[in-house]
Amino acid sequence: MEIQKINDNKKQFINLLLLADESESMIDKYLERGDMFALYDNGLKSICVVTKESSDTCELKNIATDEKWHGKGYGSKLIQYISAFYTGKYKTMIVGTGDVPSSKRFYEKNGFSISHRIHNFFTDNYDHPMFEDGVQLVDMIYLKKELQDTCMDLITHPLNTLGNYIYADIVSLYKGKWVFSKHKERTTWETQGGHIEDGETPLETAKRELFEEAGAVDFDIEPLCDYTLTGFFNGRDISGNGQVFFAVIHTLSDIPSYSEMETICFSDSLPNNLTYPILYDLFKIALEKKMKHWLM
Repeated sequence: MEIQKINDNKKQFINLLLLADESESMIDKYLERGDMFALYDNGLKSICVVTKESSDTCELKNIATDEKWHGKGYGSKLIQYISAFYTGKYKTMIVGTGDVPSSKRFYEKNGFSISHRIHNFFTDNYDHPMFEDGVQLVDMIYLKKELQDTCMDLITHPLNTLGNYIYADIVSLYKGKWVFSKHKERTTWETQGGHIEDGETPLETAKRELFEEAGAVDFDIEPLCDYTLTGFFNGRDISGNGQVFFAVIHTLSDIPSYSEMETICFSDSLPNNLTYPILYDLFKIALEKKMKHWLM
């Protein structure tokens, strides 16, 4: 799956845009001033256009998925992507839609809530009656979404219940303090962890990452839970399953020169500038392990 920002020849997508907005003249009013994004997954699947409405608000003007691919989650993936893309640029994203249950459910599922209503929008602005799900559209319902620092969702699961793991993450302690690593290209802090390489088990990955990202050479480690991650980071879809481990480090050496990490720090609490704020959820579980460790 790949999402591209389209800068030229936006009209080539008009047939798909017309699925969401039946008036080409209405589309022309926002197409060139808006940002266009196209989602490809073995071919074009979805398209959207986002416009700047004020210094702190953008509007999702059009989002459409090829009818053959409805119900596959492509529209939600595109919303996750643009939410991440505009975080830091705007505070709020708004979207207008017809007053029909299916449309409202879709946007509410993707983090929007009802904002306001424009009466008679469709009857005043279109030269023919508009219908959706068999209902004539009259008023436009506006929904809004506050753009957060992270556009990820994480759900924990009992240990060894998921399978198809692609990540292993470690929450680690050294002399009673949490251990955080700083990437060479970032100013934020993160726990140790990464992708599971071919032929590795999650535990083997966790042990390797603990050495590569923290310099840990002697430690006790145990699995905590499984998790499902959905969302985007720096424009990349990072959705997948992972396992979380708890480690007590006894001996540290230098971080290897080939590591992506630059340094580590020790803290009694979580830093405010975590690279992945969603990891706060994992510390609730790790804290229980820490308390048990010190009671032993």
